Amino acid sequence: MLALADFCWRKVGGRLDPCSRFSLARRSRFTSSVTRLIDCCSSPSTDSVFEMEQVLKASNRNLIEHFGYAQFRSHQKEIVEKILDGRDCLVVMTTGSGKSLCYQIPPLVTRKTAIVISPLLSLMQDQVMSLKQRGIKGEYLGSTQTNKSVQSHAESGNYDVLYMTPEKACGLPSR
Repeated sequence: MLALADFCWRKVGGRLDPCSRFSLARRSRFTSSVTRLIDCCSSPSTDSVFEMEQVLKASNRNLIEHFGYAQFRSHQKEIVEKILDGRDCLVVMTTGSGKSLCYQIPPLVTRKTAIVISPLLSLMQDQVMSLKQRGIKGEYLGSTQTNKSVQSHAESGNYDVLYMTPEKACGLPSR
């Protein structure tokens, strides 16, 4: 399971704070809600542990097959490698520089769901539509979602990429 957040960052007291809009109680509830969803979606990989060379070949194959690019842009390959190596990454890139690809390729290689937390509903809807057109299983959970089965499918790990609003993540039921 890959969990990523796309918050509006704000400088607070000399540091970047991704949760500045949440109270401490909401932060705790948000963290435990996302952890519950991650626990529900996590499933063991059907393959043995990849050697890094195999992982890179799979990344490049998915880049070509699903996105039509012959090679990664500057820094994308390094970011994808680190994610696939199980390392945490804070990625700050300009608009249009290819951030989305950095979290869309790893779930295709690992066959585990990536959860992307974003407050931007229209961005999530556009990303999901684009993923579906490329043959990638993606969906979003937010206030405008009318399909009631999305959450149960998400908990079963049926998606490659799942976008979720912070509010929806905070409101996940306890199990």
